[in-house]
Amino acid sequence: MKKEVLILGILFVILILSLFFFLNKDSFSESKISRQKIEFVEISPPPKETKIFGPYEAIDLSFFSNYEGLGFIYRKGNDYYLFINREEFGPFEEVSSLQSLGKVFSFVFKKEGKNYLKVGKDVFGPYEEVRIFYPGILGSFGILYKEKGNWYLKIGEKIEGPYQEIERIRDLKGQLVFSFKKDNLWYLKIGEKIEGPFEEIGTITTSGGNLGYIFKKEKNWFVKINEKEYGPYEGADSLNLVDEYFVFKYLKDGKWYLMAHLPKI
Repeated sequence: MKKEVLILGILFVILILSLFFFLNKDSFSESKISRQKIEFVEISPPPKETKIFGPYEAIDLSFFSNYEGLGFIYRKGNDYYLFINREEFGPFEEVSSLQSLGKVFSFVFKKEGKNYLKVGKDVFGPYEEVRIFYPGILGSFGILYKEKGNWYLKIGEKIEGPYQEIERIRDLKGQLVFSFKKDNLWYLKIGEKIEGPFEEIGTITTSGGNLGYIFKKEKNWFVKINEKEYGPYEGADSLNLVDEYFVFKYLKDGKWYLMAHLPKI
């Protein structure tokens, strides 16, 4: 009797388990398929492409990165072209200064003896000479160009000039800083403020709202950092700023010295 009861109990358990698996077979199957799909997506390798460009008479590689893609200048015969990712531009008499700000590309090209600047879909010119710069002011760009022998600097609708020369353009907390030459003397413009005249202006550097520059006056060299002036020296060079800290070297009595304003260690 006990043996029969045991057998009946085992058969009952088997029946219950069989019924459970039968009723849930779709769920188990779906779960298995889902796991397989996830594993397939995770191990799928990214697509790759290897391409050879050419032959060309000359190639100038301008940029290459995951974000910006590939950009280069090449010459074919007597004409110049640009390749920017999957687009080609040209022919041009000359082309230079291909660069990228994020995904906006710019370059200078010559057409019928005149220079133009292309930024994105916009074209500026013609000019005798032209360059683009990025002052760091709200992500804007500026144009440095030459007309009738004089140099001008343009950001938005504002134009600075005419000057004999313009050099070393910087940003100081949203203010434009640059050196310019007028009547054979050099000046430094900081926003709307002008410092000078100087015989020469060397390094100009900014960091964390601080400004430093090297200049020559009355045959002596000086270093000015914010409102403090160091000198006179026979020479000065290698000025670097990191926030309010600075370092530069200077020549005095025929010997070189290094001045460093450092945080306490």
